[in-house]
Amino acid sequence: MSSKNPHSKIITKKAREMLLPLGVKQKGRSRLWIGDEKWYVILVEFQPSKARKGTYLDLGITWLWYPKSYFSYDVGGKQGQFVEYKSDEQFLQSFTSLTKDVPHKINNIKNSLSTMQGAYQYASTSNNLGKDEGWLNLNLGVLAILAGKRKTGVDLLKSVESKEVKTSWQEERRIFCETLISKSQNLNELRLWIEEQIILSREMKKISVGAKLELPKN
Repeated sequence: MSSKNPHSKIITKKAREMLLPLGVKQKGRSRLWIGDEKWYVILVEFQPSKARKGTYLDLGITWLWYPKSYFSYDVGGKQGQFVEYKSDEQFLQSFTSLTKDVPHKINNIKNSLSTMQGAYQYASTSNNLGKDEGWLNLNLGVLAILAGKRKTGVDLLKSVESKEVKTSWQEERRIFCETLISKSQNLNELRLWIEEQIILSREMKKISVGAKLELPKN
């Protein structure tokens, strides 16, 4: 680690101590750490600033049922304020304060998402300010149906399906919602189809598929 970036060395060291015991691993040598939970991914990111030495903290989850090659903060995002590096001692103290609740929040995510009922409750009551309504309703719709709230889920998906389509990705999203709605009458068939989409999504993100994937029950 270059002596020009002592804050990066502190971030990596403290992140390893905090996140590795929780099963959250560094993506290469980046500032992004990933907790692979098979059907969703926990994201912890220490984002730099172009103007100042230091870090932001992002924490949240990506749902994996919509096939895409990138990660997104479908739930969660920015946590606290930017911590600027001024000295090793100051930064270590500020970084520790910024991240002190991270283990609790990760464990809360895992516990909440151990059932579909819990996952729907967690996602629907989280702070979703600034989230794109289309993607938010798509994800909530999937969770609602899998949690046994079919009417709620279908209504959410229809709100996305009925949006005006101007781009190819919007049309792909519309077709995805249309397919979800058509399969929602048979929950077992829907679960199998979603599991297939998750496997495809994992392949696109270059995450090992590993053992057989199975969505949690209610």
